[in-house]
Amino acid sequence: MKRLLGWHKWLILFGITLALSAAALIAASLYDYKISEYFYLPDNAFSLVGNVLGKWVGFCVMGGAFGVLLTASQTATRVPSALYGHLRSAVYAIAGVLACALGAVDFLETLFSSSLVVYAGAIVLGGVVFAIVYLFERLAIRDINAYKKWALVTVVTIAAMALLTLVFKWIWGRARYEDVIGGAAAFSPWYRLVRVGGDSMPSGHTMMSCAVLLLAPLMWFQRTERKLRVSFLSVGVAMICMVAASRIMAGKHYLSDVAISLFVGLTAVLVSSLVAYGKDLDARRFAQDGFWDRWL
Repeated sequence: MKRLLGWHKWLILFGITLALSAAALIAASLYDYKISEYFYLPDNAFSLVGNVLGKWVGFCVMGGAFGVLLTASQTATRVPSALYGHLRSAVYAIAGVLACALGAVDFLETLFSSSLVVYAGAIVLGGVVFAIVYLFERLAIRDINAYKKWALVTVVTIAAMALLTLVFKWIWGRARYEDVIGGAAAFSPWYRLVRVGGDSMPSGHTMMSCAVLLLAPLMWFQRTERKLRVSFLSVGVAMICMVAASRIMAGKHYLSDVAISLFVGLTAVLVSSLVAYGKDLDARRFAQDGFWDRWL
């Protein structure tokens, strides 16, 4: 019964957040342009921080998940072959570095204008971040296999978020507010698919920032104190709201863009957590010596 009540608390919290996102979308249907016009403040420090953190947090969580899989693969006692084991570890390591590197691109673009420098620096910085995360996980987590299910679900969910962002941008093709006021395009409401080549809908930064809440089940499993769980959740929600607000202030997105992004991102987190863990909050392990345990 306690486990069910625990999930009910998470469901209630997610329900409130999704309801607020829906309310914001309704307001945006009427005042989308006016809200952007009122809050538009280009080149401010707040928007710069939101631009840096938005995608980086999500991709770093993904890198951490690959770090768990890498550590677990190196400690596995039963693998199909030694060659397969080495190849599997190499794939996890490369994927972890690339995930952290993708998150660093926006940060480096604020410092350098050369694409070559940006992407080369992203690989280097991604490698450093992943190495730190990997060493921490290897030293701090004793029973790494207990987190393999969390890691796999996290990788799949964040990859799905990134793919949905690209698909939605292609479907809508909505012009950004900064392009509209610059005379490069005309304003269009969120419910109209214009396909003018814009990429305002949805906000990838807002959607990817929701990935920080994928750590919530992990916090629960670690049996941490309630104050720590509440603090983590509060900081996570505040960070997501900060990223969403910063994108509106920067003129990159409208309120409707971030509202839909919040709705999709939070729903993805909720669904993935329920599919992975269901009602049993202790269902973290793969079947010992089973297909998943052996091949992943």
